[in-house]
Amino acid sequence: MIEYVCANSLIYNWVVSCLRLPLEDAWRGFFHGHEKGVKGLKTNTSLPFDHLPLADAGYTMQNAREHFHVVLAASQQQEWPDALRHITEPLISILEKLCRQLLRALPQGDSMETVWLAEAERTGDVSVFDIFNYFPGSALAMAAHTDPGLFTAKFMSKTPGLELLDGNGDWLAIEELGSSAEVVVFAADVLERWTQGAVPSCRHRVRAPSQARLSLVYEMRVLQEGLSLDDLRFVEKRKQLLKSTRIS
Repeated sequence: MIEYVCANSLIYNWVVSCLRLPLEDAWRGFFHGHEKGVKGLKTNTSLPFDHLPLADAGYTMQNAREHFHVVLAASQQQEWPDALRHITEPLISILEKLCRQLLRALPQGDSMETVWLAEAERTGDVSVFDIFNYFPGSALAMAAHTDPGLFTAKFMSKTPGLELLDGNGDWLAIEELGSSAEVVVFAADVLERWTQGAVPSCRHRVRAPSQARLSLVYEMRVLQEGLSLDDLRFVEKRKQLLKSTRIS
């Protein structure tokens, strides 16, 4: 049973050379610099959607890592380090397209993509992009867990650390097997729910690196994570019915 997939093609090699490497250098400069107070929303700004999960938006320091967190529906309203939004968003777009391609490849994938797009329009796209900077250490940097969305997509880090739990109960050091030109994509909790367990959420952890480790991660999410695919289809049908009633 496949819970993750690695992607490597001409387009991703082009991304590595033209987008990813300069982007990583820019984010390393941010983490080593003095802009770390960047957090939350711009002053005197209004959001296009209510109830967006913005508590962790911006820069956060944790025990084993520091990171910058972006909620896509509020990307333009968030405070960003100077010029980094404009060079980060093209890479986010590429990872989103990859996740949508994989979603469409699944049974009922076209229907799932339609529901995801409808939810993103209705509630705002609550998918997130995180830039993690892990500190060197000897213990686990991130304990074993699953992610809440449909897919998580990340470029292989040059400094290995990500481990995935395989079907035999063994931890697979995926970044030691692939190259930094590859993207690893794995299933998350909502996809497991929508496929009724046919595609299980991939349990993973991060081993403490021997040196600083930068990680760029996109998570494809919906706001109402607890609802089934049928529930969300009903929400969308009700929305369309109300819309047509108003028009008539």
